[in-house]
Amino acid sequence: MYDLYKETTTEPISKTVYNHVLKTLNLSFKQPSVDTCQKCDRLNKQLETATSDEVKAEIKSHLQEHQNSATFAYDLKEKDKNHAK
Repeated sequence: MYDLYKETTTEPISKTVYNHVLKTLNLSFKQPSVDTCQKCDRLNKQLETATSDEVKAEIKSHLQEHQNSATFAYDLKEKDKNHAK
Protein backbone atom coordinates (compact mmCIF):
# COMPACT_ATOMS: atom_id res chain seq x y z
CA MET A 1 0.00 0.00 0.00
CA TYR A 2 2.87 2.34 0.77
CA ASP A 3 4.25 1.89 -2.75
CA LEU A 4 0.87 2.83 -4.21
CA TYR A 5 0.75 5.86 -1.92
CA LYS A 6 4.19 6.97 -3.14
CA GLU A 7 2.98 6.80 -6.74
CA THR A 8 0.07 9.15 -6.02
CA THR A 9 1.96 11.98 -4.35
CA THR A 10 4.89 14.17 -5.29
CA GLU A 11 6.31 14.46 -1.76
CA PRO A 12 5.62 11.18 0.07
CA ILE A 13 6.25 10.80 3.78
CA SER A 14 8.64 8.12 4.99
CA LYS A 15 7.44 4.56 5.40
CA THR A 16 8.02 4.80 9.16
CA VAL A 17 5.73 7.83 9.45
CA TYR A 18 3.20 6.16 7.14
CA ASN A 19 3.10 3.06 9.36
CA HIS A 20 2.87 5.20 12.50
CA VAL A 21 -0.13 7.08 11.13
CA LEU A 22 -1.87 3.81 10.21
CA LYS A 23 -1.21 2.41 13.67
CA THR A 24 -2.39 5.63 15.37
CA LEU A 25 -5.63 5.53 13.36
CA ASN A 26 -5.97 1.80 14.09
CA LEU A 27 -5.97 0.95 10.37
CA SER A 28 -4.67 -2.23 8.81
CA PHE A 29 -4.87 -4.06 5.51
CA LYS A 30 -5.66 -7.72 4.93
CA GLN A 31 -7.26 -9.97 2.36
CA PRO A 32 -11.06 -9.80 2.39
CA SER A 33 -12.57 -12.71 4.24
CA VAL A 34 -15.29 -13.20 1.64
CA ASP A 35 -12.92 -14.29 -1.09
CA THR A 36 -13.35 -17.77 -2.44
CA CYS A 37 -10.53 -20.20 -2.93
CA GLN A 38 -9.13 -21.10 -6.33
CA LYS A 39 -10.84 -24.49 -6.31
CA CYS A 40 -14.26 -22.89 -5.67
CA ASP A 41 -13.61 -20.37 -8.44
CA ARG A 42 -12.55 -23.11 -10.87
CA LEU A 43 -15.54 -25.34 -10.09
CA ASN A 44 -17.99 -22.43 -10.37
CA LYS A 45 -16.51 -21.45 -13.74
CA GLN A 46 -16.75 -25.07 -14.94
CA LEU A 47 -20.36 -25.14 -13.76
CA GLU A 48 -21.14 -22.01 -15.78
CA THR A 49 -19.64 -23.45 -18.95
CA ALA A 50 -20.86 -27.04 -18.62
CA THR A 51 -23.24 -28.08 -21.36
CA SER A 52 -24.75 -31.37 -20.21
CA ASP A 53 -26.85 -31.92 -17.11
CA GLU A 54 -24.74 -34.94 -16.20
CA VAL A 55 -21.53 -32.89 -16.14
CA LYS A 56 -23.26 -30.08 -14.18
CA ALA A 57 -24.46 -32.56 -11.57
CA GLU A 58 -20.96 -33.99 -11.17
CA ILE A 59 -19.42 -30.52 -10.79
CA LYS A 60 -22.11 -29.51 -8.27
CA SER A 61 -21.34 -32.66 -6.31
CA HIS A 62 -17.60 -31.84 -6.22
CA LEU A 63 -18.33 -28.23 -5.23
CA GLN A 64 -20.69 -29.29 -2.42
CA GLU A 65 -18.15 -31.83 -1.15
CA HIS A 66 -15.42 -29.19 -1.18
CA GLN A 67 -17.60 -26.65 0.66
CA ASN A 68 -18.64 -29.24 3.25
CA SER A 69 -14.98 -30.05 3.84
CA ALA A 70 -14.17 -26.35 4.32
CA THR A 71 -17.09 -25.89 6.73
CA PHE A 72 -15.92 -28.91 8.73
CA ALA A 73 -12.39 -27.49 8.91
CA TYR A 74 -13.65 -24.09 10.08
CA ASP A 75 -15.81 -25.76 12.74
CA LEU A 76 -12.80 -27.71 14.02
CA LYS A 77 -10.75 -24.52 14.07
CA GLU A 78 -13.44 -22.76 16.11
CA LYS A 79 -13.57 -25.66 18.58
CA ASP A 80 -9.77 -25.56 18.93
CA LYS A 81 -9.85 -21.81 19.55
CA ASN A 82 -12.52 -22.19 22.21
CA HIS A 83 -10.65 -25.08 23.81
CA ALA A 84 -7.47 -22.99 23.92
CA LYS A 85 -9.26 -20.23 25.85
